[in-house]
Amino acid sequence: MAQPSIVHPGSALFDGAEALAKPAESSVGRSPPKLATAAAPRIRTVFERFELKYWLTEPLARRVLAFAAPYLKRDPYSTTWDSQRNTTLYLDTRGFQFCENHVNLSPDRTKLRIRVYGIPLGKIAFFEVKRKVRVITLKERFALPVPQVANVLARRPVTCEVSKEAAPTLSDFVFQMCLHRAVPKVYVACHREAFESLIPGEDVRLTVDRNLVYQPAHSVNFEVDDRAWRDIHEGDDTRPAFGYRRCMLELKFNGSPPRWMTELVRHFNLQREAYSKYTTAALQLRGRI
Repeated sequence: MAQPSIVHPGSALFDGAEALAKPAESSVGRSPPKLATAAAPRIRTVFERFELKYWLTEPLARRVLAFAAPYLKRDPYSTTWDSQRNTTLYLDTRGFQFCENHVNLSPDRTKLRIRVYGIPLGKIAFFEVKRKVRVITLKERFALPVPQVANVLARRPVTCEVSKEAAPTLSDFVFQMCLHRAVPKVYVACHREAFESLIPGEDVRLTVDRNLVYQPAHSVNFEVDDRAWRDIHEGDDTRPAFGYRRCMLELKFNGSPPRWMTELVRHFNLQREAYSKYTTAALQLRGRI
């Protein structure tokens, strides 16, 4: 993949980063995947953007959301507490190489994951090949019915229709899984309050993740045990503050951030964090936290 060009978008958001790569503009990835039938997606979704993270106390999160409210609208798929729940199955090598790459700050990292939304779990699973190049997130996503998860992870043919747009990403997911001999390792779940720009076509999002939990994965079926969830902890980052566990703010944009987002970071003196829910859960699972 060719390296993107260099720009200086919103230095306040990056805590003084000198030069950052700009993702290529894309006409796809502006809306959630659509299904051609109940069995297969019509299009694949592609993201090339910055995703910047900041730890907040709950009272501060409320002030941040109030500041951003004039510029955002709630994600239509995230309007209720139950719909805000997302549960993600992460794959890794038997030696947790994906996790180690993050710990070692590798400049080019890959993740393979499968996400299902809702309480109870929804019927559609979103497969993602996620690559992090420096601070740019490159992500390809396609959707299949949840029963097809076992077929993909067991390297069996899927038994439903797959659109020609989604087929290349499905092939890449399986290729990466076989190349790295990746297997299910950990489920991570949280409640995500999600917002998007009021400006049509502007690829800007703001999310707040709360109640981060995990549990080990034991099979190729997307099955979780609601009694097995464990809190994700990492020292001071997620300790209770003002009676609440801390939450994670993410600011997401393509190219340069909107002016209000830069002003938000400056106004609240937010400090960007390098944090991975999966890596933290995997390290905790392995007894390294």
